[in-house]
Amino acid sequence: MKPWLIRWIVAAGLAWPGLALAQDGSFPVVTEESLLQEMTDLSRLARQAPAGTRLIQFSSYDRKSRIEDGEKIDWFANRDIGNYLCKEQSPRGTEWVMAEVEGPGAIVRMWSANAGKRIWRVYLDGGEEPVIEAKGKDLLDGLKGGLPSVFSDKRNFGYNLYLPIPFQNGGKVTVAFPDGKDRETAPLMYYHVDVRTFSTGTLVETFSWEKLPTIIDKVEETSSRLLIPKTAFPKTILISEMSKFQELKPGESFNMDLSGSRAIYELTIAVKTDSDKNFEDVIGQTLLEINFDEADKPQVQSPLGEFFGSAPGIVPYNSLPLAVEKIENSVKLTSRWVMPFRNSAQITIINQSGETADFKVRATHADWDWGKDSLYFHAGYRSWERISTRPESDLTLLSATGPGRYVGTELNVRNHLEHYWWGEGDEKVYVDGESFPSIFGTGTEDYFGYAWCVQYFRFAHAYHGVPKPSRVWLVIPQMSTLFIPKAWVPVSKLMPGYDTTSQYRWQILDDIPFEKSIQFDLELLHHQKTVVDMESVSYWYAAPGATDNVPALDLKNREIW
Repeated sequence: MKPWLIRWIVAAGLAWPGLALAQDGSFPVVTEESLLQEMTDLSRLARQAPAGTRLIQFSSYDRKSRIEDGEKIDWFANRDIGNYLCKEQSPRGTEWVMAEVEGPGAIVRMWSANAGKRIWRVYLDGGEEPVIEAKGKDLLDGLKGGLPSVFSDKRNFGYNLYLPIPFQNGGKVTVAFPDGKDRETAPLMYYHVDVRTFSTGTLVETFSWEKLPTIIDKVEETSSRLLIPKTAFPKTILISEMSKFQELKPGESFNMDLSGSRAIYELTIAVKTDSDKNFEDVIGQTLLEINFDEADKPQVQSPLGEFFGSAPGIVPYNSLPLAVEKIENSVKLTSRWVMPFRNSAQITIINQSGETADFKVRATHADWDWGKDSLYFHAGYRSWERISTRPESDLTLLSATGPGRYVGTELNVRNHLEHYWWGEGDEKVYVDGESFPSIFGTGTEDYFGYAWCVQYFRFAHAYHGVPKPSRVWLVIPQMSTLFIPKAWVPVSKLMPGYDTTSQYRWQILDDIPFEKSIQFDLELLHHQKTVVDMESVSYWYAAPGATDNVPALDLKNREIW
């Protein structure tokens, strides 16, 4: 443990008092301990959030984007920098407010592309003194600040903080210039502050200065589980395993059936073929379907590789819920998403490729107490081929009914004009039929936790990553076109080509609860007029009877990138 972290925890008073209960013993108190536990507890996502729980994102999105009289105005405005809720005066000088909420809640994620030397402050429960006060680059960059990298890190120029900060009676996050002085222009900063809010009456133990820390070991334990995800597997449940091996020729399929009130805690599928090229065809044209309790439509529908985040092609990586491992002449795909069912589950593998392959499926499962709050796991694949980047448009990755929770996105992109950046588009998430999205982002790479178009370097964090980066040399044209937009147009005509990349984000602590519906849109906003191919897999949980916009899949004629 670094001395800076010890001093920071002591100063912040992050106590570990236990999962306390209300005085009547009926209502759990939200504590730092309970939130840290949630960071690796995937089973929590398979139950409905307590009534009134919401996720709100405060960001620097361009305020020109608005809705007036039902009409979307400047909907694709792109000056997503230096926009704040308001400006305030305090004893410390002028502060710009990034986020502010009333009532009980917790800050569950903060991100910035340029946190820098500006002073970030966190105020809790209406206090006049900040509970946290630090340079942004120190608070959000674990290498500089001393926090374990799973809590605070800088990846591909994106700063991320995942350490939860709970409060009972409101929270506020501000930023100021180092000298505290006012300026005509607000700090030119890109930012997200994600806040989970609870219903009135929820008891929360506020992150405070006064309490002596007894949490350091628990912080390190959580860090270890996130760094080595297989260690997050619950050790207190009695598990069973079912395995099935099958050779599948083109067009063949097989099922694995489970019965009882159970939950799949780990699903692994090993695939063996004659060559690496065959691997790409097989995992790209093998359909994975999982049906719980004989639903009219499988809750999981996706190409095998895309479901596990291995796309395009074989892309080894390791994250909290999903992992891909290349082993000699086979590939091992692992899912740790918890998948409960009331009576039955059927896992179906359909080989729609032109290659013969061996499949070994293993499901690790245990008893599940199915109740009214239980949710089915869902994963749905969608694709867009040669879609024009002009005019700008919103792509609906998911439209679904609830109640439920949105828990993650995997996105693959084939950019047909590789010298120019494809990902200026913001995520826009509409919860429960709201007319204006309560989550409005600042750029595709920002949603995935990196920044400044820098998808050129591979990284794999427990919660977000770029398993398949762009070719490094593309940094030269893509960065230069930010300043000279037309510079590479002649080169692009003489040297046409396309580049592919993949990225993921798992929303575990910052999942998005919904009671009636959710719509997740992503802007397609490219620097030039061209065409792109996009694929997404959305991951969410929903109650029995929920509906969604995921189409039936036929992969026989699918183009493999």
